[in-house]
Amino acid sequence: MIWYTCFAIALAAVCLSVAVYFIQRKKKIKKFRFAVKTLIAGFAVAVFTMFLPIQLNSFDLSFSGIGKAVLMSLNRTLRAFALTDINFLSSSSGMPEELYSAYSFIMSLFCFICPLLTIGYILSFFSKVRSGIKLTMTRRKNLMVFSQLNASSVKLARDMISHRLDRRLVFCSVSEPFKAQNDHLVSEAEQLGAICTEKDIVTLNYRHHKKNKSLWLFAISDNEQLNTNYTLELSKRYHSREHTRIYLFSSLPESHMILSAIDPGEVKIRRIDIIRCTIYQFLYHKGTLLFDSAVESDNNIKTISAVIVGLDKYGKELLKALAWYCQMDGYRLIINAYDPDPRADDHLAAECPDLLDPAYNGVCTDGEAEYRIIIHPGTDTSSTEFYQKLSKAEHPTFVFVSTGDDSNNIEISTAIRTQLERIDVSPVIYTILKSTNKKHMIEGIRNFKQQTYNIHSIGDVETLFTEKRIINSELEQEALRLHKIWGDEASFWRYEYNYQSSLARAIHLKAHREAAASVSSGDTRMSEHKRWNAYMRSLGYVYSGSPDAASRNDLAKTHNDLIPYHQLSDEEKQKDADK
Repeated sequence: MIWYTCFAIALAAVCLSVAVYFIQRKKKIKKFRFAVKTLIAGFAVAVFTMFLPIQLNSFDLSFSGIGKAVLMSLNRTLRAFALTDINFLSSSSGMPEELYSAYSFIMSLFCFICPLLTIGYILSFFSKVRSGIKLTMTRRKNLMVFSQLNASSVKLARDMISHRLDRRLVFCSVSEPFKAQNDHLVSEAEQLGAICTEKDIVTLNYRHHKKNKSLWLFAISDNEQLNTNYTLELSKRYHSREHTRIYLFSSLPESHMILSAIDPGEVKIRRIDIIRCTIYQFLYHKGTLLFDSAVESDNNIKTISAVIVGLDKYGKELLKALAWYCQMDGYRLIINAYDPDPRADDHLAAECPDLLDPAYNGVCTDGEAEYRIIIHPGTDTSSTEFYQKLSKAEHPTFVFVSTGDDSNNIEISTAIRTQLERIDVSPVIYTILKSTNKKHMIEGIRNFKQQTYNIHSIGDVETLFTEKRIINSELEQEALRLHKIWGDEASFWRYEYNYQSSLARAIHLKAHREAAASVSSGDTRMSEHKRWNAYMRSLGYVYSGSPDAASRNDLAKTHNDLIPYHQLSDEEKQKDADK
């Protein structure tokens, strides 16, 4: 009876440990390590249990004999894991004949697997040791540490490390199951000479990193909340260390409020809102196409008629940006935005009350921002209704598609091109494509008649995650120059309000210089104030109700200068001239 009992216990122990292993192998590092140990323990219990009746058969069943049998079973179990116990069974062991074949086969299998588990664990240990040694040797290097190994971090790292031998790369949270599922990313990291460690970016300790060497920490995981938490912990740990920078990748509203509230000490912290970065970089580098494609209308005024399909985060960010970006003498702006959300207009109005307020939206007032924004909520972009509405829009000159899915964006963009060609309208079409492969596929695409669809994309990893776009961008340098006219560099990086407003000003100034039509005929101070009014409304600011500066309240997002240019004081008019 004991043979059958031990055989059943052994099988149960192995099955249970294997189940735990596969359940936990995709989870966090600590749980994965627990799973591996559980697997080894399960096989150890199984081998011990199967050795026990063999040893009991060699000793009497006294207390002393049972103790010897247990110790011998433990000894042979350890020898099995060391591949030194091969002749573990003989036909005279007292085992029931009907169980011999199955018992001996399972025992042989277990004693084959056990040494493999031992070798794997030892190699894993030495791999961690090698990683630890490499990390120690980086303490005299300029170091860039990324919180996660993903497509974005690899692309950014590759661009930043090129031709710079004094920089070393570290990718954190690279666990064994992660390596098994992301071979291509691990291979790319290894080609860059990067160190991949299982530790997270907070666990790594670089307090003793050589003081005159740079330490750049990138909170760039797919979890933006986790990135914010990482940044808070890192800012505390390296508070007094010079030559330290932390880059927080997050578009969460709470992240910039948290960063504004903490004392960074010697650390330079910068938040990177990828959504806003995508839209702002597009406007800075390619935005003048909006003016170039505008159509002549009455009184020598050109009309920019923008169509936005999808008010997701990208679509909404572009809509708000166009409201101030297109404030240019000689142009008028119309935006038609379509979204399946039946309350899309309410949601935007809640964020930016005055932007859609009938007192400003679609109203022509001297010295005030001019635009017309029409939201079409509850519009199914795959329906006939959508294309009927699109056909009635005033001569679209620019189309932007962002529905949250690359394939859907491509499908809608090509369908829009077909629909507008039927009414002899050929606007440039831009869409959001995260995939670089799809970007290359869609750009330059032609039909069998070699007619081009004229569809372009932004937002792909290959184009966006570069040092020139994110770390040392031309746009940021120009924005910093403008900010330093009236403020210091520290306040530019620390406060989101200063940072974003300076970026917007830099983008608009570049457009002002490059716009196709003459934009210098009017009062540049008035033009700037009109842009500023639209910009502030896009942030959610409303008029404070009084031109008195004391009525301004930034917590309430109320501002005393949100009035037509002619109602400003001479002092405020001069500020527009200085910008």
